[in-house]
Amino acid sequence: MKKLTNSDYEGLSIYFGDIHNHCGLSYGFGGIDDALYNARLQLDFVSVTGHASWPDMPRGEARLLPVVEYHESGFHRFKESWDFYLKSVDEANQPSRFVTFPSFEWHSMEDGDYVVYFRDSPAELFTARRITELRERARSTRRDWDSMMVLPHHIGYQQGFRGINWETFEETSSPIVEIISMHGSAESDDGFVPYLHTMGPRVGRNTMQGGIALGKRFGVIGSTDHHNAH
Repeated sequence: MKKLTNSDYEGLSIYFGDIHNHCGLSYGFGGIDDALYNARLQLDFVSVTGHASWPDMPRGEARLLPVVEYHESGFHRFKESWDFYLKSVDEANQPSRFVTFPSFEWHSMEDGDYVVYFRDSPAELFTARRITELRERARSTRRDWDSMMVLPHHIGYQQGFRGINWETFEETSSPIVEIISMHGSAESDDGFVPYLHTMGPRVGRNTMQGGIALGKRFGVIGSTDHHNAH
């Protein structure tokens, strides 16, 4: 492997952004205009993400009814605001100065949560039962993966409880994996900032190091996954 030198970085620049954060368009707080304004104060690029669907959401238990209602109302709100959301994101985009692009989050007990990103506005908001179908639906809106990504996040939870399923992970559509956010760090099972969400602790196999040990190859990012338009 070639050792990088300073000359390898000539002509390149560093840009700062957050491509996974939320506002009140789905479930969260604050308006999309506030979220974009706050991002513009400190970032070079942003994607404000809407929660879109959870096809295999656990149902049928009285104790889970508030959870189901909370998520479904957020999904409905985002669906109803879809056109307004796309318009807001497009109007805030300033090429070469402040870049914005649309995205939506898809939850899955079996495959883990993913965020679908588009360089340009997609025509529709879609969902799928499994990640394989979600990738097919995304691909049907574009001819290749150069203008979109389907990225997993909070990967460190147990598989079957919204942690990543490495068996259904695919590197072409998911060249980057989110390994740190408000959920904690999934770099390794003993890294700093443990998972603290009620969905459970992190599992070593589902961390970044666990994926590498399985032969998976991917880049890594950190995002906020914040829910109040910041």
